[in-house]
Amino acid sequence: MSSILKRAADQEQKYKLYFRVSLIFSLLILIAAFKFSPANVKVKILPVSDPDIIIVEPEIKTKQESEPPRPPVPPEPIISFSEDFEEIEFEETSLLQNEDVSLPPQLKDDRRIIIEEEEKIYIAVETNPQIIGGLEALTSKLYYSEIAKRTGIEGKVVVTIIVDKEGNVVDAQIVKSLHSDLDQIALKAVRELKFHPGIQNGKPVKVQVSIPIQFKLK
Repeated sequence: MSSILKRAADQEQKYKLYFRVSLIFSLLILIAAFKFSPANVKVKILPVSDPDIIIVEPEIKTKQESEPPRPPVPPEPIISFSEDFEEIEFEETSLLQNEDVSLPPQLKDDRRIIIEEEEKIYIAVETNPQIIGGLEALTSKLYYSEIAKRTGIEGKVVVTIIVDKEGNVVDAQIVKSLHSDLDQIALKAVRELKFHPGIQNGKPVKVQVSIPIQFKLK
């Protein structure tokens, strides 16, 4: 019985010894861990002050850009036929009379070559030629070219025409020019006209007439 108690007492002493040794060993490990751990590092964030860095902020437009002005609308053209008959000169052209022309000397007979009377062109007649359809027949054929309209050309074109016995325009010439486009438009318009022929001594005759045409923008 005493031996059992003795062994129990020995085991209790050994337990106490092992516990103390274990506790000391644990403390040593803990002290070593704190001693050899890296020091705390404090990080401080400084504001950026590099002068080479330029921050460009977008410009905020507070005012709406105005639309570019629209080009002005070209005015509508006005084309009129001038009835200023003071510009029409009436002078009678000379009439070529019949002439007898002798045969060449090598011809020995009495045959004659007769030059027929050329058709006379009148400038002044008893009844002037009249446009069939009136002035509308002329103005309906007149217009402004785009170039002349854009450049704002205005003025008068005077066309001299010859109206034959049937009332047809057989010739037309520009006697007062304004612009190449408008000149051609005026010529084309008068050439397409049909007239009541001029009358002299009760008969239709060939007549020369000057027609002034006014080109004007509104």
